[in-house]
Amino acid sequence: MHNQSKYALDCLLRPSVTKSIKGGITGVLLLAVMLGSAALARAAVRPMRYDDLNSAPPDSAENYVTAAKWDKNPVTYSIDNCPRSLDCASAKQAVREAVEAWDAVCGLTLNEFTGGGDIAISWERGSHGDGNPFDGPGGILAHAFFPVSWLGDLAGDLHLDDDETWVVTPATVPWQVDLKTTVMHEAGHSLGMDHTSDPTALMWEEYTGIRGLAPDDIAGIQALYGPPTPDEGGPAAATPAPVPPSGQSTGVTATATTALRMRSAPGTSAQQIASIPSQTQLPVLGQNAAGNWLYVIYNGAQGWVAGWYCNIYGSMSNVPVVPDSGIAPANPPGPNPVPTGVTAQATSNIRMRSGPGTEFAQITTVPVNTVVNVLARNSAANWLYVDFNGTKGWVAAWLCTVSGDLNTVPVRDS
Repeated sequence: MHNQSKYALDCLLRPSVTKSIKGGITGVLLLAVMLGSAALARAAVRPMRYDDLNSAPPDSAENYVTAAKWDKNPVTYSIDNCPRSLDCASAKQAVREAVEAWDAVCGLTLNEFTGGGDIAISWERGSHGDGNPFDGPGGILAHAFFPVSWLGDLAGDLHLDDDETWVVTPATVPWQVDLKTTVMHEAGHSLGMDHTSDPTALMWEEYTGIRGLAPDDIAGIQALYGPPTPDEGGPAAATPAPVPPSGQSTGVTATATTALRMRSAPGTSAQQIASIPSQTQLPVLGQNAAGNWLYVIYNGAQGWVAGWYCNIYGSMSNVPVVPDSGIAPANPPGPNPVPTGVTAQATSNIRMRSGPGTEFAQITTVPVNTVVNVLARNSAANWLYVDFNGTKGWVAAWLCTVSGDLNTVPVRDS
């Protein structure tokens, strides 16, 4: 039996205390109803930890701890602003992926809403009106509120410190903080999860870098909301890919890595039209302009799925961009680019993407020291369109050593 209600009450009512962690690092623990997310970890300037909540009780019969739950389903979330340290599109995409990770493993449906969601997610600085001011770079990174009704509009809200340096790619300096991991941890608090005593879980109190949901996290959220219901999909045997309609085949398939919702348009706020079991293979008929939603066919139905929950096989350069309706290509495919005589050598393992930017879906990985032919570049010359073993896509120019004159390479931005 879980140590739920006693610890939850203790958390909600105990006054502030001070706790020492990691060799004398001190953090003030505010009233634990403010589930703060502070990334602990490698900061050279100031130490960081996930949040200012108490640790899980050491005598818990199991690891995960629950404190509250939403009394409604579905629950909406909104991304109300953007950070100063990261472009808005990349930040919002990381937040969506973090929230959708919880949606995929439990019976609670989380739908994105434009402003004023049940869980309002925002970046704030210093004192920001909730009685728990942020402390600048390092230290406390974020905080969130349990879904308890007496908090009114603050219930479930999630605030991130805008003085932190947020990133969506692996950190290169100690003070950079992974946005998706932090939001995923805090969203757990917004859904009613407290800190666990399992140090391998996402809901462990200390931030140690990029992390995802562990079995303990999934057991905890399912203790609150149950597993995904049948109409949301669920574990199932691999389903073979159906044959797409004549003339629509792109040769690209996507395999669902978890139970997926098929939606009527590319976005979590769009209506769900079908449920796709984990490990189902889907023909990809199109993609949105950002390359992060895929237009697929499943059991005769066509619709959109989140690309970040799929393993993609084939070249996304063969997949047309289609409108939200998915009826016809938004842009007819252009002629195949030809080699330019310019090459690029990967200086590390780098991601090949479907478009010139980190917000686009990953197609494959180009291994370190691999030499690829450069077919085109974007107008800023910081992304290169290349051919890797017959697969065409975009790589970051700053992660390559270029041989040849980029000024002779054609410019394209899609």
